[in-house]
Amino acid sequence: MAHFDESRRNALKQLLGVSGLTLAMPMNELINPEPWDRLSRGLAKPTNINEETLTHFSKLVDTCWGLNNASQPETVQEILPTFLPRVETLAQTSSKNQKAAAAIASQGYILAAEVDKGNVPVLERYCDLAVQYSQLTGDYSIQVAALKQMATIALVAKKTDKALQTYQRALSLTRYVSPLLRARIYMGLASAYARCGNQQDALRYRGRAHEVFPSQPEEDPSFLYTVCNEAVLHLYDGLTYMDLDQPQQAWDALAQVDGLNPKLPIAESWRIEIINLQGSAAAELGNLEMSCAYVEAGANAAVEQGYEIWQSESADVFKQIQMRWPVETRVKNLEGLFQQRG
Repeated sequence: MAHFDESRRNALKQLLGVSGLTLAMPMNELINPEPWDRLSRGLAKPTNINEETLTHFSKLVDTCWGLNNASQPETVQEILPTFLPRVETLAQTSSKNQKAAAAIASQGYILAAEVDKGNVPVLERYCDLAVQYSQLTGDYSIQVAALKQMATIALVAKKTDKALQTYQRALSLTRYVSPLLRARIYMGLASAYARCGNQQDALRYRGRAHEVFPSQPEEDPSFLYTVCNEAVLHLYDGLTYMDLDQPQQAWDALAQVDGLNPKLPIAESWRIEIINLQGSAAAELGNLEMSCAYVEAGANAAVEQGYEIWQSESADVFKQIQMRWPVETRVKNLEGLFQQRG
């Protein structure tokens, strides 16, 4: 593996410099070549890696989380491959710094699964690695965060049983984690139970999520990597209610955010998902114009941002609309949009 040469240093400086983000540590420290060179040299003898080197890359992961939360996943995708494979090698080797390396590797793969735009098998592989390395850390928060990501992708992949089982694994550890991360597990359980048709447990965990959700989520110690704020709370309410065949409650929950004209801070990926859900809820409620407006906006946003998952979801919502209004001109006018991208 090449050392951190001038070209890599300049590339990283450019990526971070254009972000406009308040970084986890000063720019000159982030692009300092010494930790990168020590990391490369340490692959031959992991016991030579010191705590300072791993602290550097832990802060770089924090910076990547900040970029992701600021809706800059492409920048994260550029940065992660520059160091994650090498830190992963250290995480596989028994040493005094193995736990620290495993923590960075686990968080890196959680991030990788967060910023990838739609290759579900790849997302599942990232989650497997995130959970695997989290087990080496001794850190319950990282373990729960990794299980959360695995369960989330299982729901995306329509593997409901796996999602529910994984959320239940995380549930056993929630007494050790912060309120926001605990609330996020409750949200996932509500959604998974709803998809299984278990209304009682779905509504019970939805209630628990609201009970423990912090009034200032950005101040929660797990905020950076939980990928959760008030908008996500309403999103999961919408997901839960839609799977319980309660479209009015879903619409009311999603309207607290509104994907077309967001009332709360929301990452672009979540915004597109909310738009699609609003289109589906509007269709179930018999509102032709609203359902078409939202599905069109969701499809356009998903294509513009390159999110394959949400493009597919927009197409599913459009099929739902077609079945309800097969001869309406407004619906027929949208057919070309999905045929071109099908």
